[in-house]
Amino acid sequence: MKKRFDILMTKKVKNKFVRIARFMLLGVSILIFLSAIYNIGRLVYEVEELNYDIWGLRDDLRELSGDVEDLVYLSSPSVTPCMEEGKLKHIDIEDVSFLRGLAESRCGGVVLYDDYRTKRLTMYQGQLISHLRFSPSSDKIGFFYKKPGQEYRVTDIELSIIDINTRVITKVYEGGFKGSNWGWLNNKEIVVYHDCGTECTTAFIIDTTSGEQTVALQYGIGYSWSPDKELVLAYRYAVQYGIVIGDKQGVIRFQLLRDSVPSMGNSVVKTLWSPDSAKIALIIKKESEYKMEIIVFDVEQDFKQIFQDDLAGNIDDIGFFWHHKGRALFYKDLNGEQMITF
Repeated sequence: MKKRFDILMTKKVKNKFVRIARFMLLGVSILIFLSAIYNIGRLVYEVEELNYDIWGLRDDLRELSGDVEDLVYLSSPSVTPCMEEGKLKHIDIEDVSFLRGLAESRCGGVVLYDDYRTKRLTMYQGQLISHLRFSPSSDKIGFFYKKPGQEYRVTDIELSIIDINTRVITKVYEGGFKGSNWGWLNNKEIVVYHDCGTECTTAFIIDTTSGEQTVALQYGIGYSWSPDKELVLAYRYAVQYGIVIGDKQGVIRFQLLRDSVPSMGNSVVKTLWSPDSAKIALIIKKESEYKMEIIVFDVEQDFKQIFQDDLAGNIDDIGFFWHHKGRALFYKDLNGEQMITF
């Protein structure tokens, strides 16, 4: 009887150890599986990082290539980079197989990089294109070009957008020679700038889907959009100097304008949006004084002033930049560097 009991106990102990071993094996297997998933994730991350580095290296090589070319060209007093660029062969944008290989040159043209040795100027409808801009999602490209035979008419400039995936080209703007620049607000809206006189630039907001102009803004000159593209700042300098901030609907949300002192002339103003679009920093000459000052406004609190400090030096002696996504502002003048947190 005792022997049979010992045998049963031995089997139970054995079965217990077997179960423990199985659980341990299962645990080890789970750890190995999780480790494999982690390693795969790390590998994917490293591959993405490598791909990012490769693209960055490609851009660096392009810049280096341009720097070398400029150095070679400038070594001859009779040859300039822009003169040499004018000698490049042409290619129509509709014949470009790799549209993401297009880049705007320092001379204003659009260059196709076939490789790192061959470049060609890009055209559309027989005219050189300029002001190349990729959409935020990088699936569309917009560009200016002159209409053939219309060089001196008010309709001589067109802005077209090409869809990289479908390769469909759509004209979204037609204007005169005073059309100075343009940019993307988002994947569906663009803004085109048209010079209209002293202290006057009209910003046309256009829906790229319908091609309709939704609004024409006239806040001043030197438009600077907030990072979220919801508000825009413009400068004034004629009768008064300062800034005007408005929205995309044409409503002025804030302005700070000061009277110019005739003996001082028109003053220079520097502005800087915070990365989160929640604040704006302003360096401006104090009214009726020779001193400069820095002011910070809280956009979300109806442009409430939340910081001010007098500065030493001229506008060229003063600098500033945002840090920590807008939670800190560094600025410097002739007295040294300062930091303010919000």
